[in-house]
Amino acid sequence: ETAELLCRNRAISVRLLKRDTRRTDISIDVANVMSRVPVWEQTFIRLLTRFVPAPLRWIVAVDVSPEDIAASFHKAGAKPLFDAATVVDWSQLSSLSAEPGANALVVAPYLCDHATLRGINAQLRPLVDGGCVAYLAGVTIADSARNLSDLRIFLQYGEHGPETSIFRSALEFMLPWHSDAESSWAAELNLLLRMKDNGGIAPESQARVE
Repeated sequence: ETAELLCRNRAISVRLLKRDTRRTDISIDVANVMSRVPVWEQTFIRLLTRFVPAPLRWIVAVDVSPEDIAASFHKAGAKPLFDAATVVDWSQLSSLSAEPGANALVVAPYLCDHATLRGINAQLRPLVDGGCVAYLAGVTIADSARNLSDLRIFLQYGEHGPETSIFRSALEFMLPWHSDAESSWAAELNLLLRMKDNGGIAPESQARVE
């Protein structure tokens, strides 16, 4: 059902070449597509309405603009909560001073790098010791139900039991992680680069190495 929704609305794109440490070469255009799919957007807004802790001190943005987050809060009828909070990019967490008992919301429209969220969790725990943290995603990629369950347990479990923090995702998409084996696209690129170094390649192949 999730795959059908994403494909029907042309939300999925594929990276032919690996560029970072992500374990999938699938990208999902959540920012532009979710707003055009009422059932998807309404699910995310409902999660926002139900699980955002109040009062809200910090909103941690994971690859999403403050403007997009503000729009979601406005649609949820929670603009005062947004206005009272400070939006920070997840890469800036180390610069924050601890505020025991403060509440935080982590927004990740497209969650495929579980390590990033685990790192955010590790940094937030001492920053808001005793406070409430909610993690909301537009869509979460996992290679299995077990993998997704492990992530949920890691993020939620704490000193108050299995729901010390909250993790929810509007959509969940099971997709096997890519292996470490070289893809045919990468093999072709490496071959063309070697040919280029050894005397050049045909003009029509030049564009494939740029």
